[in-house]
Amino acid sequence: MSSLRHWLCTIFGLPVPSRYVSHSAANSLDTEYLLLQKIEARDGEMLSKYWEEHKGDPARRANLFRGLTCITLSSARIPLQRIGSFTFRDDGIISLSNQPLTCPLTIMESHGAPRAIRQNTTYSSVEPYVSDLLDYHDRRFLNQPNAVFDSLDGQTQMAQKVLLRAVGHHFLRRDVRNGPYALRLTDLHRSNIFVDEMWNITYLIDLEWVCSLPIDMLGAPYWLTGLGIDEIHEEALETYDSIRQEYMRIFIEEEDTLLGLQSSLRLSRIMEFAWVDGRYWYYSCLTSLNAMYTIFPHILVKFHLSDLSDDATGVLFRLWAPESEQTPANKLTDKEKYDEELRAKFGEPVESSL
Repeated sequence: MSSLRHWLCTIFGLPVPSRYVSHSAANSLDTEYLLLQKIEARDGEMLSKYWEEHKGDPARRANLFRGLTCITLSSARIPLQRIGSFTFRDDGIISLSNQPLTCPLTIMESHGAPRAIRQNTTYSSVEPYVSDLLDYHDRRFLNQPNAVFDSLDGQTQMAQKVLLRAVGHHFLRRDVRNGPYALRLTDLHRSNIFVDEMWNITYLIDLEWVCSLPIDMLGAPYWLTGLGIDEIHEEALETYDSIRQEYMRIFIEEEDTLLGLQSSLRLSRIMEFAWVDGRYWYYSCLTSLNAMYTIFPHILVKFHLSDLSDDATGVLFRLWAPESEQTPANKLTDKEKYDEELRAKFGEPVESSL
């Protein structure tokens, strides 16, 4: 019956169900359970385990980059029409009908930020999605008790969020504002990648964070030099760009091999343009959990600025929201209460801040 259903759906242009079908087991368990697959050491080790030892080996690095490239190209092979995540419906249909569920957004919610994107929300254009991502950062800022260190820090974070909204139209391309979108692994880091001895990728884990996202969000992984994205500045930026170019050369080779002349949509060009014009950093601000503050200078450079003056910050932060002048002071009060709770919880005397 399953094969017949597949055939009929294909003939009549209906959604084709997956090969998985619901089945009521005769001897079901009375408790919830989770099926796990163990990855044996002979089948691969976490890339992070041997990263420092072998990251300078060109042969291993080339194998890793080739594997990452093939994963990116294969994932983005089918253009998608909406921004969102896939769901597995009870009727066996896999549909792009859930909110774009990324790991950073889930962490923000678990830390107390109210949900800004409702379940089952998808997007047909880029701008509303970007607006909701910025809303997430606003909510995290308001609800995280230790979000600021002092008044100027609070003002600076608020000013940055104002400017990210103000300059967004320079980084959101009109020609791809309504798609196509590409499937992307949003939690692909060194501990989620398993490799063999020569760094050929054998397994990936944490695939639940796969989303359909704007193609301009595609780029070389930030961790290629072993640094956090908030550490890529000055000499570290030059080092990263050198490794990034090495990655892109392999990406172009694999793209030519896989696509030939079949497609006019070249992801390598999109990724390179995103690096040159600053889109890489703009989207990194939006998708990072807490590195916006240190990534933001990369965006200022595109406007021939190195930093925001205290005077400019003092004006801009007031535009974050109506009557926001008191917000930095409120956040400092939150921080003081947070520090007191920590000291009390760990048995240290609570010192008065007065």
